[in-house]
This record gives sequence, structure tokens and C-alpha cells, in this order.
Amino acid sequence: CTAKAMSVEERLRLFLKICAAVQFAHQNLIVHRDLKPANILITVDGEPKLLDFGIAKLLGAGDGAVNLTIADQQRLTPAYASPEQVRGDPVTTVSDVYALGALLYEMLSGKHAHRFSNVPPSPTELLRVVGEETPVRPSAVAVDSSAARRLRGDLDNVVLKALRKEPARRYAGVNALAEDVRRYLENFPVRARKDTLTYRSSKFIQRNRLGVAAAALVFMSLVAGIYVARVERAKAVKRFNQVRTLAHSVLFDYHDAIAALPGSTAVRQRLVQDALNYLDNLSKEAGHDRSLLRELADAYDKVGAVQGGAASSGGGLLSASNLGDTQGALTSYSKALKIREMLSRLDPGNKSDLEALAFGYAELGATYLFTGPPEKAVEYQRKSVEIIESLLAEHPASEDLLHRVSVLYNGIARALGNPGVPNLGDTKGSLEYMHKALAVGERLVADHPTNLIYQQGLGNLHNSLGLLYSATGQRKEQLEEYMKAAAIDKALVAAVPGNTLYRRELAVQLGNVSSTMVQLKDLPGALEYARQALVIYESLAAADPSDVSLRRNLAVGYRNVGVALGATDHAAALENFRKAKELLAELVLKDSKNDDYRKQWAVVYLATSRFQSDTDDAEGAVASALEGIRMAEALVAASPKNAGAQNTLAQLYSQLGASHAKWGLKAELSKELQAEHWRRAKEAFGKSLALYEAMKGKGTLAGGDATKPDEVGHEIAKCEAALTLIERNKAAF
Repeated sequence: CTAKAMSVEERLRLFLKICAAVQFAHQNLIVHRDLKPANILITVDGEPKLLDFGIAKLLGAGDGAVNLTIADQQRLTPAYASPEQVRGDPVTTVSDVYALGALLYEMLSGKHAHRFSNVPPSPTELLRVVGEETPVRPSAVAVDSSAARRLRGDLDNVVLKALRKEPARRYAGVNALAEDVRRYLENFPVRARKDTLTYRSSKFIQRNRLGVAAAALVFMSLVAGIYVARVERAKAVKRFNQVRTLAHSVLFDYHDAIAALPGSTAVRQRLVQDALNYLDNLSKEAGHDRSLLRELADAYDKVGAVQGGAASSGGGLLSASNLGDTQGALTSYSKALKIREMLSRLDPGNKSDLEALAFGYAELGATYLFTGPPEKAVEYQRKSVEIIESLLAEHPASEDLLHRVSVLYNGIARALGNPGVPNLGDTKGSLEYMHKALAVGERLVADHPTNLIYQQGLGNLHNSLGLLYSATGQRKEQLEEYMKAAAIDKALVAAVPGNTLYRRELAVQLGNVSSTMVQLKDLPGALEYARQALVIYESLAAADPSDVSLRRNLAVGYRNVGVALGATDHAAALENFRKAKELLAELVLKDSKNDDYRKQWAVVYLATSRFQSDTDDAEGAVASALEGIRMAEALVAASPKNAGAQNTLAQLYSQLGASHAKWGLKAELSKELQAEHWRRAKEAFGKSLALYEAMKGKGTLAGGDATKPDEVGHEIAKCEAALTLIERNKAAF
């Protein structure tokens, strides 16, 4: 807890896991009797493991206690022992509850619950302190002043109830203690505190801080409406519409007013939580009320965007500011789409509903573009395109329809073969859609040069084409497209400095320019652009730490700086790679099914391995490549059609082979060790070659990688030659 500077909430959640382990022991009739920090191991994944059951006792059938005599005192730990243990009284499961109370006291305050003048204490002092002296409230001794404020009140009461001297006045069991901790975390009244109306009301307000006044108005209006409905239906309908109007204003007008402001994600999160409850309940009453159904679908779309959806309806397909809950976004978008499909069936000739249905397909497809699988992204975006193109046939000059179809063409192109996202490896098909998207985007900007949304869209199209050129190996064309995108985004930022999306997109373009310059061997230029991008990412992330998509961008920014540093600053490069890996590990833990996060994580390990190999750290290079392979293999297994993941895995195996080969060249190694590294290099190159050939056979090997099978085959030949030479030298010796 101390080493990781865990917050009070994080410590409480860890404590709940410890309680679960102790409860499991109790359910199996085992009392631990020596619970303390030294007997609790926390794994790297944050899971606690109870150790040292050396003095634990089994509770036999009908035996509710275990006798522990004074003579056994050397087998207890004074700081965590219960009064009945030190007195030699019967010991039960609530004795472990006391020890857990002492443990929680220390976790929260940083101090021991018991104060001894001598260590170890004499038997007399042990009996007096543990058996008679009530511990000081944790908040009064807490090392951290901010933590002390959190401890006052509920947590003080919870800890001191667990530390009652009389077993009967403590929590009846571990589950009861854990439940009170959970109630605190969820802002419910705790059992350890006297229940009063004022106390219950204050806890309710804490759970519903945002819009408590509005919630009260909604509640009272609904109650009044239900009551009045029994007397006069017209008044009930009027009340219902008032509530509906209020909720609509909160979800749409207020939300949209703050969406582009830095640091607004946390407020939007609260809006989402309240809105979901409202929507799910309201949807049960919608029936076939088309007006209400349309409003519900719009609201679910809004919620999905805040949860973790992609901005398919905006200027491009960069992930907008969101909470990183992509699975929640998919659920919300699916609810919206189900409603829109119903509306389309109820009124097939309604063009507005048809356009909204296309929008629903687009939102779902754009989110699958980032989460994978890519075939889902193509499926839903093609459904949207079919509808938009049919509407365009009737209204060919519609700006809104043209803009949407341009964004959709871009989305399909990316899912087909753009290496920036999970894709199907269809480079040819991707290029066809990209040219269609650019033709429409350039037409819109030419006809409406002052429209910022169309300019933003064109910038994203140049970005996508640049990414596609990176797959085909056209480096100069790639850099040219990124430069065009960066110029557009710089103009947008100058026009609207406070728009976070414009600033983020500029940082993305600067990062892409940096990556291309690395490929063109211009490391000083690459480092300059990478640092410009990182400054933007860091300022945006600091302003809005709740925005998960920004943390993903920040991780890529750190990776780009690390790559651009090359061998000029070894320590700084490794530090940037470390920061990138930590951020992506956090994102994958939060959203384990997100293909983009997992691929980016593997790519950082690939970049780290290449850097370590270039700086003659062959051992580190091998370790990093193996870690990246583990991640990429899991991604390929989960999304077999994701050509981008397969390509990343092939690169990692090739890098592993190169790292072993470099290790095998070390003259200080024995011939046996040299041969072993060359054999491992050959094996890794073989796996890389198999992946490249499989992609080539499926037609998913991009043009820029067309020579990879031959290059890897050449490396295998070098491995075989090295092994042959080593064997000859051994024979000659």
C-alpha cells in the first residue's frame, strides 16, 4: 500500500479481497489466529494470498472455539492479537475479525492500533494494552492529513467496531465486516454507526451528488403524476412530459455544452450513470410512442459516445474523449440500434428514421473499428453506407449526407486494411474506399472553405491515407499525407484553441510525422515532432485524467519519443518506453477485450526490444520480444481475422530471432551457448516466416511487407550457416 501510494479507496478494495480469503478459511472451519501484514502476500496482479497457517486451528464438529493458553503466547503477534488470545480465553472466528480490524487500522492510518512501551511487550503490558485500552481513532493518528479527513466518521466506526474488546460486540463475522466496508465504498449507511434519518439522507446525497435537486424534482413529479393519474389522467401525462423535458435538457443541452471543455469527462460520467438508469426505466414504458422511441435512441447514442464510442459522426474516426468502457458503449449503441430498427419497421417510408438508422449502424461500426473484430466494423459501416447512398441518390447535393458518406468510406477503408486499427489486411480494397472518401472530402472543403467540420474531416482522410501508405511502404507519400493532415489541424487549433479534439488530432498527426521520419532515418526531426505531440498529450491528460482515450494517446506519445531518441539518450528512451507500457497495462486491465489497446501494448514491447538490441542489450531485447509475443498471440487467438495483430506477431518473432542472433555473436560465450542462441533465432524466424507466408496466401500481406518472407528466409539461412560454422569449428578443435 505504501510503495504504490494507494488511495483510501484502493486500500479498502484490497482489504475486501483479504476478507474474502479469510472467510473462505472460516467456511472450511479454519481460524487463522495470526493475521498480519507479514502473512499476506500481494501478487503482481494485486491479488492477496494468505500465508503461514502454522498456528491455525481446525474447528471440529460442535466445537465453536479453540482454547489458547497463556503458555502459547509466544505463538501470537502482539500488534494483531485479540484480547481473548492474550488472556487465553476461547478463540473463535471473531478473533480473526479483531486481527482484521488491527490490519485495517494500520492500512488506513499508517500506525498500529496498539501502543506498547516495550517491544516485545511484557505479559503484563500485553494484557493491559490489548485487553483494556481502547485504540485511538484511526483518523486522529493518520500519517496523511487528506486520508485523515476520509477516515473521520464511518471508517473510524468500522475499524473500532472490529476492535471491540468484547467478542460479542464486534462484527459477527468476516462477511459482516466486509459488508460494512462495501457499504462505505458505495456511499450506503454503515452498520457500525447509529442509523438516523439525517445520516441516511447524507449518504443518499453522497451517492447522487450530481443533480440531486433535479432528481428530487423528477421523483416528486413522478410520484405526483402517479397519484394524480388515478384522479385525472391528463395531469399525469403533463407531469410525465415535464420530467421527460427536464431529463432531455440535462442529457443533451448540458452535456453538449461541456463536451469539448478540458476536464469535463468526470462530469459527463456522472451524467451517463444517471441517464442510464433513467433510460432503462423509461424504455419499459415507451411502447410504440414513436416520438419517445426516437428520443430514447438518441439518448442511448449519446451515452454510448461518453462510455467509449468512436466519433463516427464527427470529422473523423479518432476516438473521442470517453471513459474507456467500450463494452458498455457497444451495449448502449446496440440498444439504440434496436429501437431505430423498430422505428424503421413501424414507418418504412420515414426518411428521417432511415437516416437515423444509418447513423446507428455507423456508430456501432466505428466502435468495432477500435475494439475489433474488424469484420464487424466493415459489416455495420457497409449497412450504413447502403442507406446513405440510397438517400444521396435522391438528394445528391445534401452536405450532411455527403459528409457522412465520406466518414463512412474512411471507416470501411480503415477496417479493410489500415494498419492503424484492427484490420482485415485488404490493402487494395482499402485504397479504393480511401480515394472515394477523399474525392467527397475535398469537394466539401472546396465548396465550403470556412466549415471547420469539413476541414477536420479532410485532415483525418489525409491521416488515414498516410497510414495506408505506411502499409504499402511508400514512405515519402506517407510523410506528405501526414504533413497535410498536420497543417489542417494546426489551422483548426489556431481557430478554436480550447477545442480538445482538435488539439488531440494535431498531436496524432505530429506523432505520425515523427514515426515516418524515424523510418526515413531523420531521428532529430522525428524527436522534435514526437516531443511536440507529447507536450499536447500531457497537458490534455493532466486537464482530464478521467479520459481513457487520452491515456491511450499519451502512451503512444511516450513510445514515439522513446523510438525517436534512438541511441542518443539510453536512459530517457527506456523511461519513455516504461511509461508507455504502464499506461497500456492499465488500459488493458480496464478493457481487456479492446484489440487496439492490446496491440499497442505489444507494439511498445516490440519497440523496446528493437531499442535494446540496437544498444547491445541482447538479453533485454529477448525478454521484451517474448513479452510482446505473449500479448500478440493472445490477441491473434481472440481475433483470428485481425491482420494487423498477425503482422505485429510476425514482427515480434522476427525481432526475437534477431535478438537471439545478436546474442549468439558474443565472443565471450561458449560454442554451446552460441549454438543455442542461433537455434532459437532460427526457430523464431521460422515462426515469423510461417505467419508472413500465411498472410501472403490469404492476400492480407500489405505491399510494404511483400518482401518480408524473402528477408526472413535470408535470416534463417544466416542462422543455418552460423550453426554449420560452429559445428565445423568444434570438430576441428
